[in-house]
Amino acid sequence: MSQQQPSISSVLNQTTANQVAHNRLKLASISKTIVLCGRQNISLRGHRDNFTDIERDTAGLHNHGNFMALLNFRLDAGDVVLRDHLSKASRIATYTSSVIQNQLMDILSKQVRQHIIDIVEVAKWFCITADEVTDVSNKEILSLVVWYCEPDSLLPREDLVGFFQCNEGITVQQLANMILTHLQSFDLDLFYLRGQAYDGAGNMSGSIRVVVKSLALTSVRNMMNIVRKVYFFEAHLKRQRKLEDVISDTQPSSTFNKLKDLCRTRWVQRLDAFTIFSSLYQSVLACFESIYLDGPALWSNDSITDANTLRHAITITDFISSFVITKSSLQYLHSLTANLQGSSTDIIHAVKEIETITSTIQNIRDNIDTYHDEWFTEIKEVCDTAGTVPSTPRTCARQAHCSNTPASSPSEHYLHTISIPLIDHLLFELKSRFSSHQPVALLSLCIVPSAMLVLPVPEFLTHSFQLADKYKDDLLSPNSFA
Repeated sequence: MSQQQPSISSVLNQTTANQVAHNRLKLASISKTIVLCGRQNISLRGHRDNFTDIERDTAGLHNHGNFMALLNFRLDAGDVVLRDHLSKASRIATYTSSVIQNQLMDILSKQVRQHIIDIVEVAKWFCITADEVTDVSNKEILSLVVWYCEPDSLLPREDLVGFFQCNEGITVQQLANMILTHLQSFDLDLFYLRGQAYDGAGNMSGSIRVVVKSLALTSVRNMMNIVRKVYFFEAHLKRQRKLEDVISDTQPSSTFNKLKDLCRTRWVQRLDAFTIFSSLYQSVLACFESIYLDGPALWSNDSITDANTLRHAITITDFISSFVITKSSLQYLHSLTANLQGSSTDIIHAVKEIETITSTIQNIRDNIDTYHDEWFTEIKEVCDTAGTVPSTPRTCARQAHCSNTPASSPSEHYLHTISIPLIDHLLFELKSRFSSHQPVALLSLCIVPSAMLVLPVPEFLTHSFQLADKYKDDLLSPNSFA
């Protein structure tokens, strides 16, 4: 009796399985190339990387992108499967198009994300950081990062779990709903969420900000934009050299020879930028005037126009008043911001300063007339340097974009439009950002070894007891702290 032949269905199944396995081998080389680009932070696409352009470029004159170059490198290194695939596959089945690249990247990103989520679920407790920014295509993108401790090593980690487009909007509620939706889609138990941070996501942090008249702080916002633009010296070597020459002539004893950028993220650098700008104000004015007077013979039209525009902008009373009052108000926060951006021990010291600084700002608010008089004295001195007579902005019956507060003098005008609103704003920010539970959470840094070594024993025990009481439901043996 002849041997029984396999059924048609089993033959077809085996053929399909072989084809699937062979296709996976083809995709393996392509996927590994994409993973390599991702690990090394290398962009994939080129100026002309479609199949037609590559076929036409027989002389190899064009750059077809890193992805295609790395595939060619694999071919030269002896990748037989990839060579066989690219030589025999039809033009619509090479799996190297931008569409396939995006699909593979999406699949790979989901695998990486799931791997991270699996570790977070084992670690149990986690924190999140969200940041909303606008990308180069002018789309609002939300980045989401999870913080956790590795279950085995107990080392802290922070991992990006994705970039998500804000299709529904960027209001506080919309961003909050978006974050919750994604966390729930990851199957993360929000019961174990122990911390949130919104790094630069102004709308999220703004949900607890003071509700003040936007017009009251318009002058401060405009002033900061102008100071940021004055940083134009740094972008051109010739302008910077001119500023240094003017400083050596007008302020030879100055310890500064360049301006500092008004950094959006590092507040210590921002406060330092105010100090340096105030110190070099006379030289900056002289430099702008010199560039304008030198004219086209030495400077480009852009340099002349910018210098004249900025010279006018930094000499008006509204700018000078906003700058002096803001600089004087923020100087009380310098030590706090420096410590909060420092080591664990510095942050612990900063927590102790919060109450003191809040009391100081409150005292300024209670005696705002006295402090404002001191600030306005400095304003008049700066106006004398700029050759400006202190004055108030022009007002009209109905004002939409500027403050129209009635005042009998420039001092009274800027008291009500800048000093009082700014101090109120600082007070509310301090009280809202450092509410009762946040200082206790920050004191958890006392258990960092470097901090434990320098803290007095009674202080360390006090902080430990506070932490144990705050997180007693999370501790395995909370009574051990008793």
